[in-house]
Amino acid sequence: MPDRDPGRRHVRLVAFVAPTVLPALAVVACNVEGPKQVKDTDLCSKPQISAGRQITEAISAPDGYVPVDSKQYLIVVKNPDGLEGRIEESSSARLFVSLSPNGEQVAFIKDSEIHITKTDGTEERQVTNLAGNTDVALRLTRPAWSPDGNSIAYALKKRSGSFVSVLNLQTGHSRDLTGYSSPEDISGISWAPDGKIVGYVAQFHSDINGDRNSYLKLYFFKLINDSNYYSDFGGRDIGFAPQGFYDTRTHWSPDMKTFSWDICQNASQ
Repeated sequence: MPDRDPGRRHVRLVAFVAPTVLPALAVVACNVEGPKQVKDTDLCSKPQISAGRQITEAISAPDGYVPVDSKQYLIVVKNPDGLEGRIEESSSARLFVSLSPNGEQVAFIKDSEIHITKTDGTEERQVTNLAGNTDVALRLTRPAWSPDGNSIAYALKKRSGSFVSVLNLQTGHSRDLTGYSSPEDISGISWAPDGKIVGYVAQFHSDINGDRNSYLKLYFFKLINDSNYYSDFGGRDIGFAPQGFYDTRTHWSPDMKTFSWDICQNASQ
């Protein structure tokens, strides 16, 4: 199981650090303007495809009727040869499935933990160990694979707010990326194609003067090494939505100049 290290001190580097102090900053720093943000209303309807495999999370019920209290959530894999197979199912909760970059593994949420299995349903293993910890809970959004498949980013909830944690699947070590504010919910986590930036959508509830909307912001974290990171061009307003906990989808363009996002549905559905 992963070895969480909550006491580890993270170093946040800022733009005014002198090059003589951190010569590598010129190499790892992002464009201060950040990527262009674009609302793409088609993202939610696009299936996940990697290395010729396609994966979806479907809802099934007899005769197409889905009573509120008896939904059946299925992870369905369509292989390059056209054959389909179910690799996981749940009658009580969504699975928030995520296909690995090489198309060989699937990460999903089961019993409030992240699990990984091969796309044929074999070799399932649990990679988080949050059970019994009343101060930390997994947020319901898709885990995000790093481009090299060696790490997974996922959302957590602590008493101080929601944040993103990055788990190294090879070492089992995870580190928390903490922003300058504490959103109520996080979703739409995705990695830049170079594997050095994690972006996500943060949701903040607003009850000011009777306002029942939530406002949404984009945040980005530049990953330097296993210990250090810093926030760059983050906290950008992208709009409002009716109050509730939303599942969103995000996508980086191959050249990293555009970060697209879309609101999909209430995360509890």
